[in-house]
Amino acid sequence: MVAVFAIIGILSSLAFIGGRAGDRSLALERSAHQVAQHIRKAGELAFGAELSAICGTFSGYGVYFDANTPDRYILYGNCNGSDGYRNNGPNPDQIVETFLLDPAVEIGSVSDGGAWSVAFFPPEPRIALCASDACSTSLATASLTLRVKSDTSNTRVITINEKGTIDID
Repeated sequence: MVAVFAIIGILSSLAFIGGRAGDRSLALERSAHQVAQHIRKAGELAFGAELSAICGTFSGYGVYFDANTPDRYILYGNCNGSDGYRNNGPNPDQIVETFLLDPAVEIGSVSDGGAWSVAFFPPEPRIALCASDACSTSLATASLTLRVKSDTSNTRVITINEKGTIDID
């Protein structure tokens, strides 16, 4: 009888531990798809002619990622006509929404110097994929690695190209 209870206890604890790992993997997968969805949202807002009253010279919407803020990324309104995200100087871009990642997930790495933005500009439609502030360097592709905080080997890589195609690996 004691042996039966011991076996049940061991199996229960293994199921509990395995279930937690599954929850974290699901959080990572969900977060990767939310990032892709938010990039698409920026394009839809721009190409759908969603006007913004947040700044005087509004030209489009974008999403900005920075490895220095591993728990969040932002959707911004481009207020200065530059292709990349600018949060300083005259007519800084305005944050429309800040997206927080699941508490179990973080940004592990960001390609091209640790920060990049993708911006969408109507009516052409035009997409700008930029490294650093104010798009001093245009990119053909950019990537972002999300990872589980407690298991940094468990990752998803989100890649976007200059045409706006988003892949999740």
